Amino acid sequence: MELNYKYAESTVQPTALEVTVGTVYLRKEITSIARTSEQGDKTTYWTYQEAALTPQEFNEYTNLLMAENAIKGTNDSDNIVQLMAGQETGDSQQLAIMEAIADLYDTVAAMIP
Repeated sequence: MELNYKYAESTVQPTALEVTVGTVYLRKEITSIARTSEQGDKTTYWTYQEAALTPQEFNEYTNLLMAENAIKGTNDSDNIVQLMAGQETGDSQQLAIMEAIADLYDTVAAMIP
């Protein structure tokens, strides 16, 4: 399963994982940039790649990542977290959020009719 990431930006710092009623957002490559307006005001923008999945797609993707991780012979939840974040290494905030996937997984699974 290939995720369709799209460029996005916001003035609010995004989380690596966001669960809403009908959509699960996975974000990677989150960086901040400062822009100066013509009036000289500085604003921080956050740029990132974002994939939107239904709860069912998220469930399938999570199962696929767990299967790939098992095939590699590593049963380490940190490796799964890094796979989901789409990064070799993640910053501490992203890892902390992604480590909560086990709790969110149950919530998302309960939302699937």
